[in-house]
Amino acid sequence: MVRLCSRCHHRIEQSDGDVAHACPQCGAEAGLEEVLPTPFAVRLFAVCLVGAVLVAGSAVALAIL
Repeated sequence: MVRLCSRCHHRIEQSDGDVAHACPQCGAEAGLEEVLPTPFAVRLFAVCLVGAVLVAGSAVALAIL
């Protein structure tokens, strides 16, 4: 399991049986969050958004010429 310290953004790698009670880098005891994979819908939205920005940018560039 991978946890991320919300204070210093240090990634903590640990096995399934271990539980981190504090960040080894900054010593924060609260804010150790489990890193979850990004959902497919969010990744698909990001791809569509980038595509729309590229199409709009090329349309503006062609309109200027």
